[in-house]
Amino acid sequence: MEVLRGKTFYVPGTTNLGIFVHDDEVYLIDTGTDKKSVKSIFEKFNGKRLTVLNTHFHADHCQNDYLAEKLGARILAPRKEYSFFVDGEMEGFYLYSARPARCLRKSFFSIKPVSPDFLENVSIPLKVIDLSGHSPGMVGFLTPDGILFSADVFFSSEILKKYGYPYHSDVGEALVKMDEILKMSFEIVVPSHGKPLTDPEREINFNRKVIENHLNFLLENLKQPGSLEEVMKLLGERFEITISEGTYYLFRSYVSSLLEYLERSGDVVGILKGYHYSWKIKS
Repeated sequence: MEVLRGKTFYVPGTTNLGIFVHDDEVYLIDTGTDKKSVKSIFEKFNGKRLTVLNTHFHADHCQNDYLAEKLGARILAPRKEYSFFVDGEMEGFYLYSARPARCLRKSFFSIKPVSPDFLENVSIPLKVIDLSGHSPGMVGFLTPDGILFSADVFFSSEILKKYGYPYHSDVGEALVKMDEILKMSFEIVVPSHGKPLTDPEREINFNRKVIENHLNFLLENLKQPGSLEEVMKLLGERFEITISEGTYYLFRSYVSSLLEYLERSGDVVGILKGYHYSWKIKS
C-alpha cells in the first residue's frame, strides 16, 4: 500500500485498488483479483468500518467483493450495473448474448454474487464521476485529497502495445470521457491498469490514437460488405491482435462498438441478406 496524498492510498497490482480513510471509515475502491491484498487491507484497518466502492462490474475489478462482504464490508455498486453484482454470470451473458459458453464461465468473466446497495443512494465523502463508456455505468472517484481513481477510461500505453486495443462497450462515450478527464482538476489520476500520473494527457492521447487508427482502418477497408467476424479478422490481422477463447468475445464486443460508432456517425450501414448480416461504407 502506497501513500498518494493525505488520507488517500493505492495498492498497485494487476488491477490497482484505491483507499481513502475518513475518520473511522475506510473506503476501498474495487477489490480486484488478489485475495491477499484485500485481506491485508482488512487487517491493517481492523476496527474501522469498511465500504467497498465498485467502479464497474468487470470481474477483474470486483472478484473479491464476496470476500470483503464476508469480512463485514458494505458493498456499493452503480445502479446501472447492479444486476451484474447479484448474478455472477451476467458478464458472460452480456458478452455472449445467451447463457455463457464454458469459456465465459471462468473466473476472468464471472464472480461470486454479492448483495450491494445502490451507490447513488449513499452519501460518501468522495465525489462520484460518471465515466460510462468502457462499461454502461462505470464511475470514478475523486477523493478530497484531489486523487482521481479513473477506473478503465484509459489504459497505460504498455498495456495497449501488448494487447492492441482498449476494450470499450461504447467507443464514442469513452472518447468523450477521456476529453472530460483532461478538463478536470486533480492532483493525481490513478488508472486501474497503469501507474499514477500527475498529467495523463500523453497516455489518453495514445488511447485515442489507437481507437482512431482502428476507425480509420475500417473506413478504408469496408468498401465491400463484411460480416462482424470478417471485420474482426481484418482488424485483428492488420494490428496483430492476439485473442483466446475468452478474449474473442471481448474483441467482438469492441469491434461491434467501433461499427456502432461509425453507423451512428453515418459512415457505415448494416445490411441483412438472408441469414447474413454485414457492414459496409455508406454510399
